[in-house]
Amino acid sequence: MNWDAIGAVGEILGALAVVGSLIYVGRQFRHSSTHSLHSLYAQTVSNFSANPANADVIFRGNNDPSQLTDSERYHYTMLLHDLHNAVSVNWEQYQRGLINEEAKDRLLKVAALYISSPGGRAWWTGELNGFRMSEFFPATYVDVIESLVSVSSLAVAPDA
Repeated sequence: MNWDAIGAVGEILGALAVVGSLIYVGRQFRHSSTHSLHSLYAQTVSNFSANPANADVIFRGNNDPSQLTDSERYHYTMLLHDLHNAVSVNWEQYQRGLINEEAKDRLLKVAALYISSPGGRAWWTGELNGFRMSEFFPATYVDVIESLVSVSSLAVAPDA
């Protein structure tokens, strides 16, 4: 074997090592991104129950938003916005292949559950604050949430 052949083999091995390294870094990046997204969602949801004031506003707002003060209505609006923002970001990442279907389904069910409450529906449609919150999220996310709410057992039953 001459030096040219040894050099060619070395270059091929070096190229394979670079490709292997890129694949490894890509997988690590995907894992890190998925972990960060789940952390964002978990932190948002924990804000609902970790703070008794948040839990109270969510509970009362979901059941009868007309009983909320102006300050509580704003608080309720921001809590629901934070939840749906976290879920919509995860939805977009699912569309890019960064989140598996099981995790995506769990997140969407939670979001649909909140939209299904009287207060959540008023928040989503604009009855609560005068503007449709659904306009603040990607159209594909709005479509999937509204389809979940309208066809599932989570949907609000009409008053008799």
